[in-house]
Amino acid sequence: MSRDDRDWYREAIRERDSKNKVVQFDKKRKVNKTSKKLKSSQTKKYEGLVVAGIFCYAIFAYVLKNFFVYPGCAAVIAMNILVFALIKFNKLDRQALGNSYYSSIVCKEYYRIITSAFTHYDPLHLLFNLASLYNIGPYMESVLGTAGFIFFYSLVVLLGGYISARLRKKKPYIPSIGASGAICGIFGIYLALAFILMGFAGITSMLPTIIILLLMTFSPKIDSIGHFTGLVIGIIYGIVLVYFL
Repeated sequence: MSRDDRDWYREAIRERDSKNKVVQFDKKRKVNKTSKKLKSSQTKKYEGLVVAGIFCYAIFAYVLKNFFVYPGCAAVIAMNILVFALIKFNKLDRQALGNSYYSSIVCKEYYRIITSAFTHYDPLHLLFNLASLYNIGPYMESVLGTAGFIFFYSLVVLLGGYISARLRKKKPYIPSIGASGAICGIFGIYLALAFILMGFAGITSMLPTIIILLLMTFSPKIDSIGHFTGLVIGIIYGIVLVYFL
């Protein structure tokens, strides 16, 4: 680790602690009773938010099935838009929703693995992700079925988010947000199925989505590890679907 990196990490710790009014960590990473109470209160608050979010997602899926052919995909889009609106109206704190190694793994705020997958702050980030999901989500829901689509989307959010946080251990304080990791997982299934069943001809129809995801993946502001993690999980799942199920 370079000296600049160490200075950056120290500054990140100071900024986090000052914002949350938490006493600085000592060398053994011990905190006093006040900081533990603050952390416990915030964790319970957002764990409750996750439970409420899952309930809202179920309601969205149930209601939207009467209006949309693909209610699972529509419910994901609706949840992302809802969370984006709540952040913009200052009803949710974006910093408390992101997924990082330090917050999710070290501090054991596991709810962040879920909340980060529905969190966007930049309108263009939200637009690109939802456009990609709209392009590929309905087709994959028709192949997997609504229950299968929801199951796999949940799987890649949980497994992909956890692995992504673990792999970013060298930059533990940088949070990741956005639905693109899960979308890459859905896209990974499509790539596996299309290539196995139709060869390269099955992939060319998704060139616009491929271009968008590539541009986002190699952007310096994007969590490329999350993209590749989701993609690999999707490809493996697609292979399992073809050869073992």
